Amino acid sequence: MKQEIEKMKSRLLLLAFILMVPIGVFAQNITVKGNVTDSEGEPIIGATVMEKGKSQNGVITDLDGNFTLNVSGKGKKIVITYIGMKTEEVDAVTGKTLKIVLKDDSQTLDEVVVVAVGYGNARKKVPYPNTLPLKAGNF
Repeated sequence: MKQEIEKMKSRLLLLAFILMVPIGVFAQNITVKGNVTDSEGEPIIGATVMEKGKSQNGVITDLDGNFTLNVSGKGKKIVITYIGMKTEEVDAVTGKTLKIVLKDDSQTLDEVVVVAVGYGNARKKVPYPNTLPLKAGNF
């Protein structure tokens, strides 16, 4: 009888452990919040914020430079990029709003090429009629 009770206790303990494992797996995701500005304190709209090593997990900053990103665990890094700015890499920290300042990268904006592509024809109109009636007084 005591052996059966001990077996039942060990089975219940094993069942409880198995049921707790999925909770631990799902609890590993953390939410990272932050604000991205330039060196003058202006918010950067549309900066890309991604989890390092996972190109499919990313967001862009809103009109105020704010973002919220779900990261797959503690100890991860996030990468912030924007055209004309140096890329920043910071630790993913939950519980506080990250303040990220991107610095200008003047080397990447060394030369700008503007290309114009026309998709239509322009017609020139002659300001006078191309045919005139012939009258004796016109000569």
